[in-house]
Amino acid sequence: MILKPDRTIELSAYGKEQLDENKDKKELTMYAVTSNNIVTKIVSCPTQNKPDNSIEYPDEAQIHVGCDVRFFSSAGIRLIVAEAMAANLITLGTNQIAVWENGKYVVKHDYTNAQVWEKATGNLRELALGENLDPTLTTVKPSDSEAVWQSGRWVVPNTVKARGRGKNEISCSR
Repeated sequence: MILKPDRTIELSAYGKEQLDENKDKKELTMYAVTSNNIVTKIVSCPTQNKPDNSIEYPDEAQIHVGCDVRFFSSAGIRLIVAEAMAANLITLGTNQIAVWENGKYVVKHDYTNAQVWEKATGNLRELALGENLDPTLTTVKPSDSEAVWQSGRWVVPNTVKARGRGKNEISCSR
């Protein structure tokens, strides 16, 4: 029996089956609508009204507007870095790291644990995540505290070498 304002309607067995069938059709499903693999909106609608360019959005999904759906499993769970690499979504080189930003992995330079020297001074310098080596920096350790960078390597000037020989000669003659 269905109650409507000011009247009662009796349903036959056939009518009740029809009501149950229509109820099932009106069950809502969540979808992530995409454009060029990027989620543009999350919608809820009956299955038969599934939007074009959309994927089903499971209850446990971690996807949100702005995410790149290629970085998620079919269950809507974010891929780990190794899975994203296996799917050829990212490639990591030496001194690079994958960072989750704005719904996808972004490859950034990572010299945070590397020793980096300024070519002009020979001083150690710390680089922030994402900061790349520029032409003024090197990962090659200076061979001497007074070495200078020339032609792609550290060179100890002859005057420094001569000073060093003089010290050795003096210390040997003592």
